[in-house]
Amino acid sequence: MESFKIYDKAVKLSFQFKVITFLLIISSLSWGGTETVSDSVAVNVRQIIFRIAPVLIVIAYLFVLDSKRNLHAMKTLSRPIFWPVLLYLVFSVIGGSYGHYPLLAYWKTVEYFSVVYWAATLLSLTKNKQLTDIFRVVLISIVFIFVWMIIIASVYPSEGWFFEGSFKLNGVLPTINPNAIGFYCLYALVIAYHISKPIFRIIIVPFIFIFIIETSRSSYIAALVLLLLGVVTLVYKRPRKNYVVFLAMFTAVFSTLLSYFWVDVQLYILRGANDWSDLSNLSGRTSLWMIGVEELKRTFPFGNGIGTSSRYLYLNYDEIKQSVSMHNSPLELLINAGMGGVVMIIWYCGTGLSILISFLKSRRLMVHNDLVLMLYIILSTRFLSSSALASLQIELIIFFIVIIQHGRQKADEGLLRIGNSRRHEVC
Repeated sequence: MESFKIYDKAVKLSFQFKVITFLLIISSLSWGGTETVSDSVAVNVRQIIFRIAPVLIVIAYLFVLDSKRNLHAMKTLSRPIFWPVLLYLVFSVIGGSYGHYPLLAYWKTVEYFSVVYWAATLLSLTKNKQLTDIFRVVLISIVFIFVWMIIIASVYPSEGWFFEGSFKLNGVLPTINPNAIGFYCLYALVIAYHISKPIFRIIIVPFIFIFIIETSRSSYIAALVLLLLGVVTLVYKRPRKNYVVFLAMFTAVFSTLLSYFWVDVQLYILRGANDWSDLSNLSGRTSLWMIGVEELKRTFPFGNGIGTSSRYLYLNYDEIKQSVSMHNSPLELLINAGMGGVVMIIWYCGTGLSILISFLKSRRLMVHNDLVLMLYIILSTRFLSSSALASLQIELIIFFIVIIQHGRQKADEGLLRIGNSRRHEVC
């Protein structure tokens, strides 16, 4: 009887997270770029339906699940690796109460907490080895992307076709963010490849075509990686399926981390630039960050609150009308939460340096759990300028697969115990 309970619990747990993952993805697909602050009643209604309600449902649902497990996820938040991000949230609330948009700061803090709470929940459910296996691929992806960026910038220093997206057919899908199109195509590819290889072979051609004609420059890397994965699949009869899937997903995720600013800096350095005043003319985001330095001096030590600084600068400085977000660069983390951002950056950089030193000494690819959580949290801050859903939808696909594997493993353990108990009965 106990074995059957274990089996049922594993299947139920897996099903619950499949459901919430599906709902979040559907909500994020429907959300489609509503403004954070708007005078339009219709837009605000969309906000509630596609943005606010799903996040509140997620938090409530996770809390209900956690309450049945003696608040194990909440207790996981007490781990030292979560201290900096929790302090970041506290400073955001304090700074937001004195900032330009207090309600927006409060809501962004709630959104970010949903991401952190989700991470704690998954950490409390998933074995450490599963997490480290997944995020080991992240390190490979980071190295690959930056090497690829340097190669492309060196080969095409003047045309810049790779970054300017000159092959885009503008107007084909004008109402959807190009990055989003790339991610959604990649989601379908990952799910199809995970479920059935024949389906993957059928849909890869049209989806790669969509990548090429409509995605922005930050998504081209993901398309090339998918093509590379196709070659790997053909060369090796039995590729390590999970690593192929995770490599594809995380390559797409980290390609978006390469904001226009860093692209401009790399290209400009390769072209022999040495004057920051010239560099500021390359990108609206660069000007935005330069103005952000002055904002940091004014708002320190508590900041303005998460998600408010970019909007304030955009509405008050004509120089940055071409850019609406700092994309949660380290500077924006400081503007958002002041000393909370300082602690977060120093803590995670120090932890990462310590892990790197241990790695160099051991000469083995060992990924600590703390590094796993750091990458998750940092990745989440990158997308919170727009919506928590924009952050969640990326990680959810990964953890969707993890939960499936987790449920299968527990179910297999339950079946094994059932079989053993029956053998004892026969004996």
